[in-house]
This record gives sequence, C-alpha cells and structure tokens, in this order.
Amino acid sequence: YLRGGPNWGLFLTDFCGKIGGSVTKASVRIPHIIMKKSEKEEEMSSLNSSLNDPETAGDYEKVLKITEKISLAENALEIMYTEWEELSEKLT
Repeated sequence: YLRGGPNWGLFLTDFCGKIGGSVTKASVRIPHIIMKKSEKEEEMSSLNSSLNDPETAGDYEKVLKITEKISLAENALEIMYTEWEELSEKLT
C-alpha cells in the first residue's frame, strides 16, 4: 500500500482493526515508519553498491559524499527504530 494511494485507507483500517480498532497516533504512525524504513534501507543498499563501483572508488569526493549519505541514512533508521519501539509499547 502506498501512503496516500487508493488502498492506504484500507490498509490503515485493517491495521487498526488488528490492534483493537482504535485509531491512535501510534496506529497510524507505525505503518508510515515501516514504509519509510524500507525506503531508507533501499537507499542505503543503493549507496553501498555505489561505493563498490570501481569508478566511484577512485573518486575521493564521491566516496566522501556517499559515506556522508550512508551515515545520515543510518541515523534516520536509528530514529525510526526508536520511534517504532516507543509507539509499539503504547499499543501493548
């Protein structure tokens, strides 16, 4: 389900039904975090692949930019995991 897409409402309804039917910040935010987490992991995979490219490996500035982006993506994932954990605790 894509956020904002035609099935997003159905996804949220189904998700909220599975956690007791109440639409809370946590029940809406968790699917968003899951989606963003997947996007960030794909971004990191792509960035890591770029680092393995021989053309990139020979360009110090490219390597520096890519490693900075990887670091930012790792930090974003850490924040997402923390928020996911905190929101999950509220649902239990």
